[in-house]
Amino acid sequence: MKRDIIRKIQDYRSIKWNAFSGSSGTQGSLMKSVIEKNFYKLSSFNAHDGFYGHESVNELIVSRLLDILQIPHTNYRLVHALVEVDEQEYTTWLCVSKDYRKLGETNVSLEIFHDLMREGRELPLDFCKRMGWGRQVAETMLVDFLIGNMDRHGSNTEVLMDKNGNLRLAPIFDFGYSLTQFYTRERAENVSQLDVMRDVPVANYIGTSSLFRNLELMPERIKLPPLLPEHRAEILRGLDGILSQEHLDKTWEMISRGMRIMKHYKVVHVQRQNYPVAYLSYDTKTQQFSLRIRKDVKLSSLPGMMRLFAQKGLYEPGEEWSKRW
Repeated sequence: MKRDIIRKIQDYRSIKWNAFSGSSGTQGSLMKSVIEKNFYKLSSFNAHDGFYGHESVNELIVSRLLDILQIPHTNYRLVHALVEVDEQEYTTWLCVSKDYRKLGETNVSLEIFHDLMREGRELPLDFCKRMGWGRQVAETMLVDFLIGNMDRHGSNTEVLMDKNGNLRLAPIFDFGYSLTQFYTRERAENVSQLDVMRDVPVANYIGTSSLFRNLELMPERIKLPPLLPEHRAEILRGLDGILSQEHLDKTWEMISRGMRIMKHYKVVHVQRQNYPVAYLSYDTKTQQFSLRIRKDVKLSSLPGMMRLFAQKGLYEPGEEWSKRW
C-alpha cells in the first residue's frame, strides 16, 4: 500500500510561496512552490480565514481514483505541514507532486501552443485530435466529469517538447477545484443535500462549459477496469478527520454515480474482471469447511444455489453445504 499521507507535521516554514488568484472565481489565493523538481501546493487561503479549502486533499483522492482506473496522471501525496505565510504560522494540509517532465523537456500551456500552431479557426478539440492526442483528451474529459472539475482552463493542460522536437501532452494534473471543494464553506447539512449530478458551468478550454456536453464530444471511447464498492475504502483511506463525513460521502456518491452515467452515455467500456463471489476455507484442527458468500456482489453474479441462500440472507450456509461446494 502506498504511503501517500504524511501525518507527522513537517516543518516547511522555510518555503517561500508564490500566490495566485483562483482562476474559477475562488475567493482568496492558492499558493505553490517548486523545490528540486518537487511541486508543493497549498489549498485556498485568505488573510481573514487562513486556509479554508481542501484542494490539496482532492489532489490525493483523484490520484488514487486514477490509479484504480489505470489512467496515466500526476501522482500526489498529502502532507501535514507547518508553513509560514505573511509572517504568520499555520498548520495545514498541502500536496506534493514530482516534476512530470523528462530530462531535456520543456513545457508550454496548451492554450499558448494552440494559438501558435492551429490551422485557421481550428478549435482546441479538433487541434488536439489532429495532433494525435485524442485518447488523452478523452481521458481528461472523462476524469473531469467524474470529479466535477470546474477548472480545466488552458494552462491546466500542458504540451511537452523534447530536444528533438517530439511533442506529447503532460500527464493529467490539477484536480483541486473539484468534488465538494465548491461547498467548503457550507454547513455539513447543506453538503449532504448537494446534488452531485447538477450540471454547473465550468472552465474548460478543450471542451465546453458543460461537463455533460463534453461527454458527447469525447473523441474516443475509453476502456476502464470496474469501479467496485470496495474501492470506496481505498480512495478515501485515512481521510477521516481531514474531511467531514458529509464531504467524504458526497465525494464517493459523485464518483460512483458519475461512472454509471458514463456507461449510459456509452463513452466508457468497463472491462470484465473475475473476482471472488464467495470464500471457502478449511480448518485443519476441526477438519471442517466453511463458506462465506460476499454481501456486496449482485445476486445475478452468484451460482444458483448460492443465490438462493443470499436471497434468504444466509451468507454462511454452514458445514454441510460448505462441504458440497
